Amino acid sequence: MVAAAIAGAVPGSAAASTTSTTSTSGSPAEVATLPAPQLAASRADIPLVAGATGFLHQEQGLPGYTWTDYASGTDTAQPQLSAVPASGTTFLSAGGDHVAYQNGAKLGVGDPTVAGSWVTYDLSSLGAVHIVGDVSQNGTRALVQEIGGISHLLQLNADGTTTELPLTGLPSGTGYTNSALGYQNSGDYELVRSTPKSGVSGTVGYYLLNLDTGAATSVSGIPLSATSATVRGDYLIWRSTGGVSVVKVADLLAGTATPTQVASPANPGSLLDYGVVGQQVVMLTQVAAGAPQVLSAVPIAGGPAVQLDATVSLPVPSNQFPGYLAQGPGGILAIGATSPSGGLAVQHLTAAADGTVDVTAVRGLPAPAETTVTLTMAHGQVRQMLTVPQLNAATRFAAATTPLAGSGSGVGKTSTGYLNNGGFTPLQAGPCALDASCVREADGNFYGPVYTTTTATSADVFVNGLEFGENFTTPDTRVVDVDSSYVVIDSAGTQHLWEPGQNAMITLGTANGAALWMGTLWRATGPGQFQASLPQNGLAVAPAVKRTISTGATCTATEVQVAQHWLYWSCGSTGPAGIYDLSTDTEFGVDPGPALLGDGYLVRHDAASGELRLTDIHTDSVGATSVLATVPQPAGTSDDRGIDWTVDRTSGDVAYTGTDNVVHVLTTGVPASTVTATGGAWNNGITPGQQWGFGFEASRPLASWQLVIRRATTGQVVYSYTGGATAASGANSWNGLLQGGTPAFDGTYDWQLLTVPADAAGTTPTQSATGTMGVYYGRMPFHSYGENGQSTLLGVLNKPAFGYGYGYGMEYTGNGNGTYASPVASTYWNLGTGPGQLNAVVPFGDVNGDGYNDVVVRTSSGELEYYPNQPAGDVLNNATPRTIGGGWNIYNSLVSVGDLNGDGHDDLLARDASGELWLYPGTGRGGFAPRVAIGGGWNTYARIIGVGDLNGDGISDLLAVDTHGGLWRYFGNGKGGFDARVKLGTGYWIYNAMVGVGDVDGHGLNSVVARDTAGVLWRYDFTASGALEPRIRVGGGWNIYSNLY
Repeated sequence: MVAAAIAGAVPGSAAASTTSTTSTSGSPAEVATLPAPQLAASRADIPLVAGATGFLHQEQGLPGYTWTDYASGTDTAQPQLSAVPASGTTFLSAGGDHVAYQNGAKLGVGDPTVAGSWVTYDLSSLGAVHIVGDVSQNGTRALVQEIGGISHLLQLNADGTTTELPLTGLPSGTGYTNSALGYQNSGDYELVRSTPKSGVSGTVGYYLLNLDTGAATSVSGIPLSATSATVRGDYLIWRSTGGVSVVKVADLLAGTATPTQVASPANPGSLLDYGVVGQQVVMLTQVAAGAPQVLSAVPIAGGPAVQLDATVSLPVPSNQFPGYLAQGPGGILAIGATSPSGGLAVQHLTAAADGTVDVTAVRGLPAPAETTVTLTMAHGQVRQMLTVPQLNAATRFAAATTPLAGSGSGVGKTSTGYLNNGGFTPLQAGPCALDASCVREADGNFYGPVYTTTTATSADVFVNGLEFGENFTTPDTRVVDVDSSYVVIDSAGTQHLWEPGQNAMITLGTANGAALWMGTLWRATGPGQFQASLPQNGLAVAPAVKRTISTGATCTATEVQVAQHWLYWSCGSTGPAGIYDLSTDTEFGVDPGPALLGDGYLVRHDAASGELRLTDIHTDSVGATSVLATVPQPAGTSDDRGIDWTVDRTSGDVAYTGTDNVVHVLTTGVPASTVTATGGAWNNGITPGQQWGFGFEASRPLASWQLVIRRATTGQVVYSYTGGATAASGANSWNGLLQGGTPAFDGTYDWQLLTVPADAAGTTPTQSATGTMGVYYGRMPFHSYGENGQSTLLGVLNKPAFGYGYGYGMEYTGNGNGTYASPVASTYWNLGTGPGQLNAVVPFGDVNGDGYNDVVVRTSSGELEYYPNQPAGDVLNNATPRTIGGGWNIYNSLVSVGDLNGDGHDDLLARDASGELWLYPGTGRGGFAPRVAIGGGWNTYARIIGVGDLNGDGISDLLAVDTHGGLWRYFGNGKGGFDARVKLGTGYWIYNAMVGVGDVDGHGLNSVVARDTAGVLWRYDFTASGALEPRIRVGGGWNIYSNLY
């Protein structure tokens, strides 16, 4: 909020003037360009079948299935496959460029190079569960096997029907289970394993089935372990120990086959997939989990493995069978890093003339084609919402965030991530009235960007990552504005205020214009009327109105924006519209139409010319207009604010997206406002040793900031911390201890936030916020007995008063302004000279080192005792006196002087009958060190008064009134003695009581109160030099006390 602009600022927060630092504008300048972000270096691709002249695949960014020609790279979409799901579908070569797929009981066959060639076949009549083992002969033959061993060779007719063909040469199906083992991608044969059924006497045999004729030929030399043997070109290949085994199909048919063992280059390790290219076995291996997948070629005839690609990207294996490598008449396909651009590519593996394997990148895979559809900027941070096409899924939204202000290694770097609805469901792109998406974003909330997503019947408003949001039963819902804590939402004509951090929302009323700025809610409440209110944490009560302004307009604003100390209002697209300077109460009109308010300027996008125009208003008038850029407005949009251009009302920058999808960030040249801040603490006071947590939000990004804490009464700096660059906020804490670990004095402390804006690094810090806090139960100041550090005056009644009888002690606590609050009874003080009575009462400092001031007393027998003060500050209440020692009746005056020798402990002065003044140094352990003589001649004084530190030098001082009424001042020398005395005045014999009461008026210096014979109490303040100020009347009626202490 702009605290200076609101009457009755929030306690604990304030701000300096928000007027501009200069009146001269500069020129706009581009300060950053942000290329279209990339969520991945390469788009995903799944090769499915390697045909003779091209391949079938799925690629991120392309709909459905695509056929790509090897030689030309030409893509041919396959619309007939649009209903074929990727999940649960097996693709296999059907010979040449023909491709087949199976999904359940459906078999599809077609030539992707020929439009409309796909034909589907219903296999449900062949049994409940069946597997298509092979499709060959250019899609005219299919071997289908039922679970249980019954195989069917089908003629695939062009009209979608099938004709079953006879199988010959296999053992009878009544006694044997004939199982097709491999899945042929090229060639005319399929290996069949024939196993005797239970109870049938026989042996396991292998047969090569000719898919053209249906005739099976018995073959030998294949071990029983070859359960996955598959025909690959001219070879039959199967997995074996340490690698694979291969044998030529022709040798099997001729009866001369001898399998060849080909070792895996990653043994031990994982052999993920394999195939045959010419006279080489291609193997995809991985030495260990998490290691790269390596593609190698191993000669069948023997020889070392040749690495083809060291980093293969694995597609989803369930989308093709049997594994990761797509195979077929055209060779093998893999996704690897061999690409002219250096990125991933679809690699085509074919047989070279010299018997090796050629690797050709037939399809480069650049980054996915992401498009910026929403652009916002807050606190020097650019945020783009992107539509990102997916593989086998609907287009999704992602967010790209680039901080340009603040600190850390992330400044200037873009981070990306997909968007989630409350951390649960991935958000998908869909149609929207204004732009290409139905998700709109508002930035500046502490918890993250705020999004609105709509359906045909509802809308959700949520913060990305929070596990809750707000649901509305109408799509007519939009986020109006956000700040660090709150969100204003309009839904179906009603306005709401949401606090994401507390998951709380209240209804504000009719959806008029509204805006949020640093904790202040501004709303249009009537024609020309605007109110500023302060929402309370948790929204348990309605926001309290703090300020009302009037523009004189005859309409109620439908739009309100606030930036720094400027308020923009508009009554619709035709106006009127205006600006109100909240710091000067100046109002002036501006042109209507969609605009964004910045710090001292307005920005508009002219649809006709494409010009992004900035109008300077920082002098409280409509100034010059300049063109920031020329970019066309997106088609179909009449208001593209937050879509392809935006304003950062904190940093003062403007950002827009060019036609190249690059974001450009510009400074405007308009003078920036002075930094303001809302600052405060989670607690208003602390006990030393605890933590006083401080946090703030700044109106602009900062180069540095400083927190300074001073004791309110003296101005002494007790704590200072300097923070570095920050985009929006900062935090720190103080433990209530001084340097060296000494607890701070009780009382009020002022904190001050000093800042240096990010665009003025190296300049002198200026005040952005101030406030107060308190220290309680720390060190008690001189003559203070409460936890709040205020001065305490004690008196003993000589007559009944305040409901208490003679002899009761009363406590007066200072109000901090030179007066005292109503007295509180302490306890009965048994004063007198008789047995068990007290003949001296000395309000003292801390006798026992517990941090609380105590009261020293002397009994009639000469015993010196002290009453420990309680943590609640009750003098003598509920306390048992503790003995210090005897023999103190030799003194006719006992005076608490404070710390006279500079050792950190309070000391006691005592004058004997001869006029000798003695110093008893305090030990802080419940007693005093041996006495030290200060000097003689002190019997010339009728009264000696301990006053603590009079001149602010940290050393205790002394006052004395002589027998003629002269008042004398003794400055302490810090060594246990005093400097030469100075006479302050005469006539002080009129007072029958004088007490040094500490700082009673909050001016940082100690005072003295004196009672005259009429019972009037007077206060004497001192200057910083120790001079006496004219007396001030405190009040009458003080003669009800026998004495004051």
